[in-house]
Amino acid sequence: MRKILTSLLVIGMMSSGVFALSQAFFSDTETSTGNVLSAGTIDLQIGNTSYYNGQESQNTSWSLDDINNKLFFNFTDIKPGDIGQDTISLKVTDNQAWACADLTITKNDDNSCTGPELLDDNTCSENNNDLFDGELAQNIEFIFWLDDGDNVLETGEQVLTQGTADQALNQTFTLADSLVNNLGGTNGNPMQPEQTYFIGKAWCFGDLNENRVAQGDNDPIQNPGVTCEGALLNNATQSDILEGDISFYAVQSRNNDDFVCGLGQLIETLEVRSTTSSPTSSTTALANGTNYTILVQGTYTYWPNCGISSSDPDYPNCRADAEFSNRPASSYGPGWKDGETQFPPTYPAETLDLVIDGTNTNWGNFTTSHVYQTTLSGDGSTLDFMIKDNYYPDNSGSLTVKIYESL
Repeated sequence: MRKILTSLLVIGMMSSGVFALSQAFFSDTETSTGNVLSAGTIDLQIGNTSYYNGQESQNTSWSLDDINNKLFFNFTDIKPGDIGQDTISLKVTDNQAWACADLTITKNDDNSCTGPELLDDNTCSENNNDLFDGELAQNIEFIFWLDDGDNVLETGEQVLTQGTADQALNQTFTLADSLVNNLGGTNGNPMQPEQTYFIGKAWCFGDLNENRVAQGDNDPIQNPGVTCEGALLNNATQSDILEGDISFYAVQSRNNDDFVCGLGQLIETLEVRSTTSSPTSSTTALANGTNYTILVQGTYTYWPNCGISSSDPDYPNCRADAEFSNRPASSYGPGWKDGETQFPPTYPAETLDLVIDGTNTNWGNFTTSHVYQTTLSGDGSTLDFMIKDNYYPDNSGSLTVKIYESL
């Protein structure tokens, strides 16, 4: 019996030894501490350098900053022939961003009716509650261009928009979105962080004309690259007041590939082929009474080896977009021409146009980006899109159509 107990004790001691040895296996521990998810930032800053009648305007100039309580225009005694010019600077920090500008006229008012004004504007009637019965917005002309920062319109600088104030200052303007880049970059590319961009702006109380200066170290006081003629204006604008709002906004571009300035939710994207008369139909029925924006972009070949100049970027093929076609000199050209004014009576007005539901659509003025848009109201049905041509076999390519719900 004693031998048995001794054996059990030995076994027990051996078992304890095995247990102790098992705690000495090789091991390693890796620990990651202080993990962080921190939201990035987008901060759009705007600056302005302003001149009025050849002198720098301190009260409408500032360096890059937020623009709360800052004014691009603050001139209260302008006369026909007055001219102003500005360079708007823009910079976004930290992240790439889409950027847009909203320009809105909030008042174009007669304000009062002087004796001389009544002689030239017998409709003047104040004081009334009509804030848009004036003539000033129709008689001040604007031009905006992509500037190099010297506040001078120079040869080779791209004009972004121009017209009277009621045209140029009543729009949502694209700086950079998924379709267009008006800041000197490639279309579809966003603003780059920490890079300063410049937009030139000039206005004239009268007729504004380009007087471009050669590229170089130019002085906007000596020659801003534009001229102003006010001698043809009469007294109809006396005492009128023009007011407006200008706002800039930036939106992240990452994970936001389809952003377009001024448009709402993207409903559907279609490719409309140039090689067939069969329409391309949307799959989404547009809600009755809801407004939609139809945006079209791109070009297609309608005439290969057509004989346009070898210096033309489209050489050797003639191309067309939703409204205009690049024509050789021997056929309604040279240059980009609107079929509605060129083709009849030989061809229908809508030839080489993108038509909606078989109806000719006016897509507006020519754009070098070949991006156009129109608005319509839904009626509960889908839409048919077709490129109208009289001969399809030599065509190639397509146009991209995007349907957005309007804001």
